[in-house]
Amino acid sequence: MAENSVLFQNARVVLPGEIALRDVRVTEGWITAIEPHIQPMTNERTLALGGAYLMPGFIDTHMHGAAGCVYTNPEDDLNKITAYEATRGVTTVTATIGARPEGVFENGVKNVLAHIRRGTEGARIVGIHAEGPFLNPKRRGSMRAEDMRPPTVEAFRQLYDICEGELKLLSIAPEVPGALDVVREAVRAGISVSAGHTDATFDEMRAGIDAGISRMTHTFNASRPLNHREPGVLGAALCDPRVTCEVICDFAHLHPSVVEMIYRAKGSGRFTAISDAAFCAGLPDGEYDIAGSRFIVGGGVARHPDGTISGSAGDLLLAAQNLHSLGIPLWEIAEMTALNPAKALGIDHHTGSIAKGRTADFVVLDENLTVCSTFVSGRCVYERAN
Repeated sequence: MAENSVLFQNARVVLPGEIALRDVRVTEGWITAIEPHIQPMTNERTLALGGAYLMPGFIDTHMHGAAGCVYTNPEDDLNKITAYEATRGVTTVTATIGARPEGVFENGVKNVLAHIRRGTEGARIVGIHAEGPFLNPKRRGSMRAEDMRPPTVEAFRQLYDICEGELKLLSIAPEVPGALDVVREAVRAGISVSAGHTDATFDEMRAGIDAGISRMTHTFNASRPLNHREPGVLGAALCDPRVTCEVICDFAHLHPSVVEMIYRAKGSGRFTAISDAAFCAGLPDGEYDIAGSRFIVGGGVARHPDGTISGSAGDLLLAAQNLHSLGIPLWEIAEMTALNPAKALGIDHHTGSIAKGRTADFVVLDENLTVCSTFVSGRCVYERAN
């Protein structure tokens, strides 16, 4: 047994509500003990962390790609995405696919499903986030209006079947006719539903929440602006305790004060940090041609030639660092970057926090919150060169 066991020694473990100096034993990929001092067993491997932080591995539920690859390209090796994400402390990603032309979504899903079944290098892929196609063209963001479809239960069931049981998250505009029936159907299927790319009024969003919407897609981005007389979808999302807000924390999509405002409104328990990463995460600034479209990368984002933002070059490590710069404690950041996304995916019973009986999905961070190493199910998938 000791041969399949690893003892992480002298770590500042980020636990719910506190940071505590602890030893952590991992046996066959699972956390089996967390104590102030654990005596090593015979033949047990030990890792002396020297007071480094041991945090739950980051879980990114909204990211479209990285390292020059995207989920919609059936030719891309998604291991390039997951291996890069591991270098940033991310242990789980959800493949996010927006509204796309007929056939593109299906081919992207096939590639994702193949990688899920084979397993990936670095971070694991857990499920698919369909960011569309049931969106409002008025708030299309960088997507094309012609790729969006009216929401019907039949169309949703087709989408669900294409994903072969791996559809975990759905973004939808609740004000579009037929959307509420789709929301109810998706919730019955065990899917977390998010309001996104939406022009909903306050009352329309409230109706969506009553139907089962529990999330707000990249809050403030691609939605009706907040107004003091008609607070709209944002007012409903920020005020309703049933809603968890996705937040892009790269400080480019949102001003830092807006990120702080969302945190103050929702608290750590209803705040999920996301990257909304595009192909450019991990690439240098410059101009790129991806799937026949030109993008300009700079300032932490990718833009179309007309200046429209088309995704982030950031990741959840950057999000954690930025949130910490706002004075938010690491145990709350762990909630926002790991536990809350795990809840949305329905996997919080085995990952998203450091506790006995959970999977050993860790990121080891130094004093400056840079990644020293990343572990998925107790296996080291990234180690920084000294």
